[in-house]
Amino acid sequence: MNSVRRTIIGITGGSGSGKSTLLRGLRAAFGEETVCIVSQDEYYRKREDQVRDEAGFQNFDVPDALDLEGFVSDLQKLRVGDTVERVKYVFNCEIEKPPPIIYKSAPVIIAEGLFLAGVPPVRELLDYSIFVHAREDLKLIRRIKRDQTERNYALEEILYRYEHHVIPCYESYIKREYERADMVINNNGDIRKGIRLLKAVVNDFL
Repeated sequence: MNSVRRTIIGITGGSGSGKSTLLRGLRAAFGEETVCIVSQDEYYRKREDQVRDEAGFQNFDVPDALDLEGFVSDLQKLRVGDTVERVKYVFNCEIEKPPPIIYKSAPVIIAEGLFLAGVPPVRELLDYSIFVHAREDLKLIRRIKRDQTERNYALEEILYRYEHHVIPCYESYIKREYERADMVINNNGDIRKGIRLLKAVVNDFL
């Protein structure tokens, strides 16, 4: 641990807006000694602890679905130079043995997820906030591709979750952050422009 204060940049936006693609571009541009990327996807509570809706589907698109206390605690540790270890969260693939994830503190810490600036304990940690915006049709297409290939969901279930979980989540917790963000990155086309903007922000803090 040391007394150097790291910068925390928050990146939020609706499901399918392109946050993960932006972060892949960021990882390609900076080494882990410069940028540490922490995603809320690794902080979901156990599947058996998730609240189910009236149709019996677990709802991962509400703040209670995540261990936000752990997320805040880990960001605080990273800010003062500590290293954090977690077990990777695996969606809908329970037979897979999750590998460990090691977060090493760095001068710039990227906090990515759905519930950032809208959650006071998280918002208080952010030095800069970025909102990733995309058209609703594009977000749905991206969500379908991701959930079929990465999370093993059937199309019918994806569409149900999008209508009953994703859209209400966006309206209740995420949409309002568009006006509050320090920067908005539009991702309706070529994501390379967004990656360049994000790299410029990181370089400014470095």
